[in-house]
Amino acid sequence: MDVSVSEGKLSLKKEVVSTGQAVFGKPDYGFKITASNSGVMPYERLAVIEDELPKYFWLTGEQLAALFEQDTEHQLTVTISRATICEPHDSQTVAGIDGSSTGSTGLQNTGSNTKYSGIAGSDPDRIGQMTITIGWGSDGKLQLIPGDGESKSCAVDGRDIQSKLDKLGFLVTAETRYKLRWDLTDENGDPVLLEGGKSVIKEIPCSIKDTFMLLNQDQVYRYPDQYGWRSYYDYDTMPQSMTTL
Repeated sequence: MDVSVSEGKLSLKKEVVSTGQAVFGKPDYGFKITASNSGVMPYERLAVIEDELPKYFWLTGEQLAALFEQDTEHQLTVTISRATICEPHDSQTVAGIDGSSTGSTGLQNTGSNTKYSGIAGSDPDRIGQMTITIGWGSDGKLQLIPGDGESKSCAVDGRDIQSKLDKLGFLVTAETRYKLRWDLTDENGDPVLLEGGKSVIKEIPCSIKDTFMLLNQDQVYRYPDQYGWRSYYDYDTMPQSMTTL
């Protein structure tokens, strides 16, 4: 009796990993990429998995650290393109609205009470844009490369990664894009075999850009909510109460 054995067959799937709607401040939003071999024989040509986050998503320092912590085989490189660079400023202490509590300002939502950051129009501190690359160095630490600048070493630690980005004066804006690339080749540059029935899974935790990162997309007298763009006057033109007879 002849037995037919199917050749390796690659399938790629990207899905949302979340419980509910994508909204600003939601901590458990993300994506999962699965590359599977549905055949019996090994698949021999899978060399790279690459994905760019949708334009309304970004990665915090903690999320970047989580990605590299999962990357035990040192395959991952993250490229931040169209990164807006501004003149860095020292953190400032500000008084709360109650006159007694205080908070501190900081770049990219890292101050203890700062929730928003971004630019719109012309910013006097804006220097320009660059591409920032974060990947593994030969010493087992991360290397952060700002454009054509000098490489900076940092630990696989959210605070350290964010601190290095803040010192560059990096701000997330509507134009900022994040691309993730996993190099699955071996030391000789050959693709690693994906055995029949096996899968490679990459999970990407990420955040929704807030409205201050998207200031250049603001619309006068309008704001976004779960129903889309709503006018500030929508509620004013509706009766506060109604009685029927």
